[in-house]
Amino acid sequence: MRYIRYLRRKRKALLKQLNKQELQERKQARSISKEQLKRDLFEDRKREQREKEIRTVELESVKEKFLRDVEEYRPKLNTLRAQQKTEQEQQKEFQKMRRKRLMRFYARNRSRGFKRWLLSINRRNLRKRIAHYKSQKQARKNFYSIAANSTSLFLLSYLFVYLFSLLVTSISATFFEYSSIIYYYDIYFNIRGDQWHHDAVKVIYSSGPIACLFVGTILLIIFSYIREDKGLYKMFFFWGFLHSYTMFFGGVLVGTMFGSGFGHAINWSYILDTGKMVYSIIAIAIFILIGVLSSKSFLISANSYYNNLTGNARGMFVAAQIVIPFLLGNILMFLFRMPRLKMYFIFVGITMILVILPTWISTRFYPNMYFHEDPVRVRPSWKLIALAAIVYAILRVLLEIGIPVDFT
Repeated sequence: MRYIRYLRRKRKALLKQLNKQELQERKQARSISKEQLKRDLFEDRKREQREKEIRTVELESVKEKFLRDVEEYRPKLNTLRAQQKTEQEQQKEFQKMRRKRLMRFYARNRSRGFKRWLLSINRRNLRKRIAHYKSQKQARKNFYSIAANSTSLFLLSYLFVYLFSLLVTSISATFFEYSSIIYYYDIYFNIRGDQWHHDAVKVIYSSGPIACLFVGTILLIIFSYIREDKGLYKMFFFWGFLHSYTMFFGGVLVGTMFGSGFGHAINWSYILDTGKMVYSIIAIAIFILIGVLSSKSFLISANSYYNNLTGNARGMFVAAQIVIPFLLGNILMFLFRMPRLKMYFIFVGITMILVILPTWISTRFYPNMYFHEDPVRVRPSWKLIALAAIVYAILRVLLEIGIPVDFT
């Protein structure tokens, strides 16, 4: 037993000695590796410093070469610039001379044409021209009659959609306990500026355009059922459809650009500029699409005035039914809002030109149209014109006073 204990003690002592040796070897290895790492880092720094010095020398040499090249080519560059300047001046002089020559040629040509026209005047030609002018008397009457009827319907439908949009906006404000007064130029809310909040702005300023979109769809459905009829009042529904969609998509387009009207709801929704640009592009694309698809409906509406639509009668009808009402209607609505102009509504109305232009262009590509054989007489509807004038005057006086909306 004593021998066994002795062996155990010897083994423990031997293990301790071996562990000490192993620790010492590890320490020596660590110290050697640290020294080697220090030497490597020092060598890397020295190498980087040498490379930096080499790069500095190379950059200096490149810079010196660049400066030498600049000094060498500067005279050539100056000469080239001088030549280019002289060539531009010569081009401008040539354009001026060419413009003057063209103006002289145009003036000479016009004067020769005027002289030929004066020399061609005689009793026979005068009779022909007077007869031609008299022969177009009925066509001019038809043009004025169609333009008056279509302008009256344009005006009535716009006033309906405009007043409907203002009423919906004011009624939606009552849900937030905001009282308002509807004027001819805008809506006045009887609240302080600090009472506005996000939900109120988004709901109030988007309710009118969204309601117009819904009503415009209903008016389009009604028109699709009655567009084959010969009555004049069907155009009230079609103009109302165009005005309603203009209130929505034109509000998106103008609101994103000027930040007013429907743009308040868009701004308070924290939509980025990229999103606003996308909305504007979509609105323009939809306007053009509506214009292209509306051209056939405008041509079919000619069954109220003609038995067929062919030749020169088409261009006259399109101008009287579409272009003149758009121009006169916007002028009348401009006068309606005088003297306190709200540019948002004016620009929204003008955006309908994105519908009118594609419609005007695409009507030229449709074939001749034949309707019914019953005799049709083109004449102005004085009742319709009087109704439009009365509604226009009454609404202007009524909205001058103001319509209060307060259900609280």
